[in-house]
Amino acid sequence: MIKFNIRGGFGDSTKPDVNIREQDNLYLAVNSKWLQENPVPAGQPWINGFDIAEQQTRNHLLKDFSAFVAGKKPVPKVKNFNKAVEFYRVAEDEEKRANDGAAPIKEDLTFLTGLDNLADINKNLANLLLADNLPFKFEVEPDFKDAQLNIVTFYRQNLILSDTSYYGNEKTANLLDVWQKQTVNLLVMSGVQQDKAEQYAAGAVTLDQRLAQVYQSAEYNSEIENIYHPMSVTEFESQSKNIHLAALLKETGLEAAKKVNVTEPGYLDKFDELFNEEHFAELKGWLIGYFINQAARYLSREFRKARLPLRK
Repeated sequence: MIKFNIRGGFGDSTKPDVNIREQDNLYLAVNSKWLQENPVPAGQPWINGFDIAEQQTRNHLLKDFSAFVAGKKPVPKVKNFNKAVEFYRVAEDEEKRANDGAAPIKEDLTFLTGLDNLADINKNLANLLLADNLPFKFEVEPDFKDAQLNIVTFYRQNLILSDTSYYGNEKTANLLDVWQKQTVNLLVMSGVQQDKAEQYAAGAVTLDQRLAQVYQSAEYNSEIENIYHPMSVTEFESQSKNIHLAALLKETGLEAAKKVNVTEPGYLDKFDELFNEEHFAELKGWLIGYFINQAARYLSREFRKARLPLRK
């Protein structure tokens, strides 16, 4: 029998010591110099090389785009780069964003609040999909079994909370209540009447809890074989009578694909139970609640602060 004598690994590995020996603490011997030069910033739980690279890249981009906007640096002659500079100019103008308030989203919000039934949603499925404002989405990506080919993949949309594991315990109601109040506040700030805002937010939470019951967990989805369920386009289109998937694929050009990979078949199987006229108010509330929480990120500082209580 071979026996090993192992040394090291003891002591407080959070305190750098550039003089420590490898045999006493290999981690500190290798990383102490870097840890001394890169302390964890206040308000952050950790720091690593990727975080630093990201922050440095962000700082360079901010500096460059500020120079482009101010005319201190020539705009690169790259197709559509001038549009990126103009977008930065708009985003940087906090005074205008404050004065605009909810005006930039009024048209979209009016459209969503004006939906009366599933027929209205089906008429606008493609626009809602392209706006990433449906409880599901499509991606065109390499086929897991043949990376030389692409496949249309059907994904479910995110839950209000981070994962299915956050549901069904004593903290669920409190966390969803935070999101619900946050959403009501954002909607009222956008000009929606209090009672309507409360109705929409409550509907969104109700549907979200129903979705959590049929969604697969993040842990389960971490195994590729658990999210690879290809089916023919014809079979996919027949999965729902209430949501017109065939018309959606045709309008978006996705029907040209031979197959659709359904990441969560259990969710697709429940489509008509989840989305129907009886539960239309919940779906409408979800569309509005999801939209306002996403849109608030691009509005004034006041809106961005109002989104802080529960954000993802």
